[in-house]
Amino acid sequence: MRSLVVKYCDRAGSSRGVLEYVRSNAFTEFCARVNDDSKCQVEAIVERTRTAHVIATYVSGKSKAIGLKNASASAASETCERLKNEKGLGNSRKPMKTRKFTSSPSVQGRWTPFTFGEGAPYESASASASASANASGVGSRRERRSASAFDRRRS
Repeated sequence: MRSLVVKYCDRAGSSRGVLEYVRSNAFTEFCARVNDDSKCQVEAIVERTRTAHVIATYVSGKSKAIGLKNASASAASETCERLKNEKGLGNSRKPMKTRKFTSSPSVQGRWTPFTFGEGAPYESASASASASANASGVGSRRERRSASAFDRRRS
């Protein structure tokens, strides 16, 4: 843990338990214990018109904030201890990679690097297909349609 900041209001009733915890010997003992164990900064900041909360910043760069509105002194102490003992890794669970199955498989088949010819890129494969179609005398649908319309007009 890099830093632990306890923010509270010294006038609001919802911060009464945190105020008791910060003014007690338990908080000073906690600060001394944390400073002896690691290079961590623990501070208490008064923020008026704000509810009490604790912000922990970890070495990994992640931060975690927990609200302490209407919490007792013992609850604030337990929250600070829990944040101190966490590693700050966040949600380390990764989703399982599973194969996807479908009830209607693809008509075209699975994609492979050789889908468009012998490993040729799409453009060259389509260009070679159109070149072979033009060489055989069979044009595209539009060309055939315009040619037949032209023949009809001539007759």
